[in-house]
Amino acid sequence: MKEAYVMYRVIVDGDADIPPELYDKVVYVPQYVISEGVSYKATRELISEKLEEMLIPGKISTSMPSTGDFLEGLKKLQYPAIAIHVSSGISSAYKALRAAAEMLGVVDKLYIFDTLTAAAGIGNYVYAAHTLLENGMDIAEVYRILIDMQKNGKVQTLGLVGDARFAAHGGRVSGLAAAAANALKFQVIVSPDEKGVLKVIYKAFGRKKTLRYIIKWAKELIEKSKRPVVGISHAWCEKDAAFVLEELLKTGKVAYHFMTYVNPTLVAHGGKGTMSVSVMDIDY
Repeated sequence: MKEAYVMYRVIVDGDADIPPELYDKVVYVPQYVISEGVSYKATRELISEKLEEMLIPGKISTSMPSTGDFLEGLKKLQYPAIAIHVSSGISSAYKALRAAAEMLGVVDKLYIFDTLTAAAGIGNYVYAAHTLLENGMDIAEVYRILIDMQKNGKVQTLGLVGDARFAAHGGRVSGLAAAAANALKFQVIVSPDEKGVLKVIYKAFGRKKTLRYIIKWAKELIEKSKRPVVGISHAWCEKDAAFVLEELLKTGKVAYHFMTYVNPTLVAHGGKGTMSVSVMDIDY
């Protein structure tokens, strides 16, 4: 029997950049940004109120939500529910989430989906889950579809690192020669591999060249998609993000799109100018 969509059937962690219209429709468990020895909950408000002045390479770091944080979030859900979380290849948030689910006794009622991605990529999965739930699909079927989409490469995500010095200190990107990239003033693009580990896939001299690369990459995916969805998040580079989105909309194929700010956690690892672009083919 199909169950009607109920608010708070979805929980996400602080690495998710979700469509703004879904902010009040999911449970959001922020991570933490640490600056000068002080830990701040990485809420969206932190971006506008304080984060920019905290961006000093080597002096800013992050930590995942605690089991207690997830426990409080899980208490807000109606079960069965689904957790759509950041890649286990770059964060251990899954362990804290599962520990909280065990403490609350909801492990058998919570479908935990490892996105193997981050930022706007998670946002696309959240949009897909929300859409399917609104159409009356049950949680188990939504989970199965997300797994199927992942297996078939239906969600692809890139990240443009705003300042490679932050990525060097953060350690989330495998094989990033950040010091050399910064010295040469290269722009660096990363993407999660099949295990959800962020890898450098492109480096170039100059911002415009990397933006052209992203647009070409995204357009190729859009052309191959039946119902393409585009998600973009950015850190103080709205003009660049709007330019990329405008170029992608020119294809005339994009069924849905959203643009939002990059989460504070990713900003701490990428600096100002960081951008995430994700293309999803939701053909269900």
